[in-house]
Amino acid sequence: MAVGAWIPLLALCAPAASGEPLSSRIASYAIEAQLDADTHTVRGRQKLVWRNDTRVAAPDLHFHLYLNAFANNRTTFLRELVAASGPGVLDEWRDGWGAIALDGVRVAGEDLTARVEPIHPDDPNPDDRTVVRLPLPAPVPPGGQVEVEMEFTARLPKLLARTGYSGSFHFVAQWFPKLGVFRDGVWNCHQFHANSEFFADFGVYDVSLTTPDDYAVGATGVLREERENPDGTRTRRFVAEDVHDFAWTADPELRTQRREVEGLDVLLLCHEADCRSAERFFDSLAHAVRWFGEHIGPYPYPSFTIVVPPPFAGAAGGMEYPTLITALSPRWIPAFVRLPELVTVHEFGHQYWYGMVASNEFEEAWLDEGINSWCEGEIMSAAYGEREGLLDLPSLKIGSTAARRGAFMRAGGRDPATLPSWEFLDRRSYVGVSYDKTALALDSLAGYVGHDTVVDGLRRYFERWRFRQPRGGDFTSAMTDSAGFDLAWFFDQTLASSATVDYAVTRVSSQPAAAFAGIDVPPQPAPPADTYLSTVVIERLGEARLPVGVEVVFDDGAETHEKWDGQARWRRFEYRGTQRVSHAEVDPDDALPLDVDPLNDSRMRDPGTRGLVRLGLRWGFWFQNLLHLLTSF
Repeated sequence: MAVGAWIPLLALCAPAASGEPLSSRIASYAIEAQLDADTHTVRGRQKLVWRNDTRVAAPDLHFHLYLNAFANNRTTFLRELVAASGPGVLDEWRDGWGAIALDGVRVAGEDLTARVEPIHPDDPNPDDRTVVRLPLPAPVPPGGQVEVEMEFTARLPKLLARTGYSGSFHFVAQWFPKLGVFRDGVWNCHQFHANSEFFADFGVYDVSLTTPDDYAVGATGVLREERENPDGTRTRRFVAEDVHDFAWTADPELRTQRREVEGLDVLLLCHEADCRSAERFFDSLAHAVRWFGEHIGPYPYPSFTIVVPPPFAGAAGGMEYPTLITALSPRWIPAFVRLPELVTVHEFGHQYWYGMVASNEFEEAWLDEGINSWCEGEIMSAAYGEREGLLDLPSLKIGSTAARRGAFMRAGGRDPATLPSWEFLDRRSYVGVSYDKTALALDSLAGYVGHDTVVDGLRRYFERWRFRQPRGGDFTSAMTDSAGFDLAWFFDQTLASSATVDYAVTRVSSQPAAAFAGIDVPPQPAPPADTYLSTVVIERLGEARLPVGVEVVFDDGAETHEKWDGQARWRRFEYRGTQRVSHAEVDPDDALPLDVDPLNDSRMRDPGTRGLVRLGLRWGFWFQNLLHLLTSF
C-alpha cells in the first residue's frame, strides 16, 4: 500500500474549514487504505483520537468489527438472516465469506494486540466476533483523550447487506475498526444484526484510498488530494468533518456526472446504462434538498455523492452514509414507476435523521427510519402528486400512504416500534413497524393536531438535537411543545404499543318512528309525518384508543359530522327526522391511516353493502401489497 506520513493529530480536532465545528468531534479517524481488486481485500492502518466527554473514567475501548458478521454461517447476523429468510438466502452467496483482522494495536507506543478480546453484549453466541474489547494500560479520565493506532486487513464479502463486491464493483462499508459510544460508564457497542443499523460519535475523517489507477472512486466527504503512483495505482484523499461514518465505492466501469443541485455540488457515479437516466436522480434529489431546506433545516455539507449500483450489485442499493447514498438502478424501471426517485429521496432524508441527528439506530430505529419515511412521503407527494407519487398509470395511481398501509398490514402488528431492532419478530415486522407504522402514526397525528404542527415539531426536534444523538423522549417532547398540549398518550398507543387501530361502522338502520301511545304528560307536540329514527353504531375493534370522526349521509344528500373520543368499545348515534340515514363512514378524511381495515370503515343502510362506499373510493387498496413487494428496501 502507499504509505505516507500520518495526518497530524491536531488536524483531526481542528475547526471546520467554514467555521466552528458543528459537532463535539469525540471520535476522529485518520485512515490509509489500499484496495487489492483481485482479492477484494483492503489493507489499512488508522489512527483514532477519542475524547472522553463523560464524567466517568473509561478503563477500556469497545470496537465494532462489522465485517466479521460475514465470516461464517454461525455469526449472529447470518443466523438471524437465515432464520428470517430461510437457508436458501445463502445459496448464491456461499464461499463469499468476509472478515476483518486486527494485525496490530498500539496505544502510546505499547503493543496491545494480544489484549483484544471478543465480547457479546447482545447474545451469548461465541461464534460472533463483531464486537471486541480493548483493555487500556490506564483509564481515560473525564475530559481526557487517547490515541490508538491500528493495522487491519478487511476481506470484503460477496455483496450482501450493504457491503462487498460483485464483479469489479466494490462497495466498501462498515470496513474499518470502529469505536462504539461511551455514555456514563457504559459502552454502547452492539453486535451486527440482520435488522440493525448503526450508532457512533461524530468526528473528522481524513481517509486516503489507494486503488488501481483506472478505478473511479466515490466516498464520504470532499476530495482534497489526488496523485498517481509509480506502481499503477492512484491515491485519493477525502476529508469529511462532523460525520460519524465513512463509506466508499470503487469500480473501473463507473462513470461520473457532476451537477449543481439547489446550490449543492453533487457527484453521480453510475454504469453507462444507468447514467442515461441521470435526470431521474438529479430531479428527485432537487425536490428532497428543497423540501428539507424549507421545512427542516439547511444541509450543511459542501458536497453530496449518489452511487448507482448496477443491477447485478443491487444488494448495495438503497443505503445511506454521511454525504453519500446508494440508489436504485433505473435500467428496467419505466418513468411511471418512481422507485428510483423514491429511493433517492429516502436516502437523502437520512442525511438529516441518521446523519445529523444521529439517534441510536440499534435501539430506536423508528427515530430514523420512521421519521424519514414520513418525510419521504411528503416530498414524493409534493413533487409528483399525493395519490400518484409512487405509481402513475391512467388506471392505477398509488401514493405513499397507501403503500405504507399495505406494508404495515403485512407486518401483522405484533411488535411495538420501540423495540431494539434485533428483537423484532422478523424482517417484515421490523420494516412494517419501524418504517411504515411510524410514518402512519405521524400521518394520524397530523390528522389530529394539523399537518403544520407536525412539520413544526420535526423542525423543533432537528434544531434542538442535530449532532446531539437524542432519544425517543426528546422527539415526543418536541412534538408536544409544538402542539401545545401533552401527546404522550398518543405515542404510547401508536409507537410504544403493538395495539392496532380498527374502527368499524357495524350498524346503519332506520325505522319509522312509533306513533304516540300512552299518557301524554306533559302534552307533547305531534311529530311531523314520516318521521324516522335512524341509528348508526361505531365500534372500536382494535386496542388503540384514538379520537375519530364520523360522517353520516341522509337520503336527500344532507350530511352531518360527528366526533368520538374512541375510548369505549362502541358508540351509538341516533337521528330523528323526515330523512333516513343512507350510509355512514368512520374516518372519512383518512385522518387515521393506521386503521388496519379500511373496508369496514363504511356501511350502507341496505343489507349486503358493507364497505362498498370505502371500496369504491379506494379501489387501489388491493394493489398495496404488490407495491410493498417492490419497495422493501
